[in-house]
Amino acid sequence: MINFFTQVSFKNNRNIPSDSSKQNPHVNPNEFGCDLFSAAFERDKSEINSNSHKNISPQCVHYTYFFRNVETLNFVADYIEENFKNGTNIADFGCSYGQEAYTLAMLIKKHNSDKKYKITGYDIQPDTIKIAQKGHYKLGGYGHEIFLLDQTADSNDLIGNLKQLFNESFNQASTNNFDTRVNDVYTLKPDVFDGVVDFKHGDISDIGHNLNLDHNTGVVIFKNAWYHLTGYVKYIDPKNVNFTIVDDVTREINKSLPENGLLVVGQLARDHIYDIDKPVRKIVQNEKIINVYDSSPFHDILIKNGFVPVFYEKSDVREGAYLPSVWKKTNSVSKF
Repeated sequence: MINFFTQVSFKNNRNIPSDSSKQNPHVNPNEFGCDLFSAAFERDKSEINSNSHKNISPQCVHYTYFFRNVETLNFVADYIEENFKNGTNIADFGCSYGQEAYTLAMLIKKHNSDKKYKITGYDIQPDTIKIAQKGHYKLGGYGHEIFLLDQTADSNDLIGNLKQLFNESFNQASTNNFDTRVNDVYTLKPDVFDGVVDFKHGDISDIGHNLNLDHNTGVVIFKNAWYHLTGYVKYIDPKNVNFTIVDDVTREINKSLPENGLLVVGQLARDHIYDIDKPVRKIVQNEKIINVYDSSPFHDILIKNGFVPVFYEKSDVREGAYLPSVWKKTNSVSKF
């Protein structure tokens, strides 16, 4: 197991070509998975339609990068290796360009030579799925992926291990094959994840239809995207947020998962909508005392629908706050 809990910065600019961190005007967003829309995402949060997640602008759904929430995904990798020894399927909804689906595939690769763990990424936008299927990526991630471009050896075990996992699965693309001027475009190596990773058009709000033929799904991922369902943005009073669709979706997820199956929800504050004025709960996780924020209508729904938290990750906005990013299905499921 890789120790992902050492404090490190991925924004490592050592020995990176001088132009590799600049936005490349020659990269076509229709050909590459990258975070060209990330700045627009930050600007336009407040324009999210509170009535329907399907009306959200494309720039609001593609903020992603390799090894995002790696602590959570590493927990998931270890969990399925321990609890699904004969294999299982992982359904990754809201997969965007596929970086996080491939991240999980890299983390479980050493235990998946027989391809018993299969990952299917779903997204509501067909054009996004086409990009994910190509496996071409322009690294950037607002600095989060810069460490992958560093060609020198790294003394930090975490950074070194992640770079090794990435380089075993992706090749640096030839500049003769792509319309780009910098060496930060990578392509998936041929056959490396054939029969392991796939991408399809699908919507989490119709999860029952998407998984009705799959009776072997042990993990459902819908990470850092619940605000698309609730329409929540920071200026809305949480009391006025309609959680009906969250209730419906989590019930369907419960029906799709076996006993001890996992639901991965991520650690965005605007998904959890927790009460910062309520007392925190202190727990020990990985030999470290952390402050957990439990007071949330989102958490109440998950608990009502038969889930308990099993792993916590730092909130994206509040220093020292941890939120439950992974939930396990229990036996004590509410009657639907």
